[in-house]
Amino acid sequence: RKWLNFTLLGAHYPEIIQDETSVSPDRYVQLRQLAVTRWDSKVRAAAVATYHNPQTDDILFRLQTEITACRLTIPADRPLHVDVGLQQALMDLFNSYHPLWLTLAFEVVLGIRLVESLTDVLRPSSSKLPRFLKRTILERIVQDPAFNLKTRSPTTLAQLKATTLLRCLMVVYFLDQAHVRRHV
Repeated sequence: RKWLNFTLLGAHYPEIIQDETSVSPDRYVQLRQLAVTRWDSKVRAAAVATYHNPQTDDILFRLQTEITACRLTIPADRPLHVDVGLQQALMDLFNSYHPLWLTLAFEVVLGIRLVESLTDVLRPSSSKLPRFLKRTILERIVQDPAFNLKTRSPTTLAQLKATTLLRCLMVVYFLDQAHVRRHV
């Protein structure tokens, strides 16, 4: 075996042998890691299946129609991207959900991965919203990076309000559907 390793690795073989660390005292660390990874994949796949179905597409289309027709709006007198009190009210609303559910909802609705492993948010350390979720709400829901807020044109602000409202409603809809279907 050493001969084969030396043949394949050449002169670097002694360096590699010296750099090897001892085997972990816990023999099942890799097995646990695999189980956690499989659980994460299973939960995320169930979340995506819950969100991406014809019923959700119909709801999304109807919401977009109502928002475009201005029958469903955020009040114009309090711009969400500026009003800290309204942002805090939104944070309090989202704080009523479990961080695991909220993380899955943001990952599915926004299409981005927020945490490497869902076990990080499985047991929250406090009743407060985790910092990465607060940052996600502020950066991806309230102030979407796709909009240039420096121009502050009325059309840009109207689009930002519509996008914010749509995303908030879709997050709440997803959380409701995930709870009903018991996927999470």
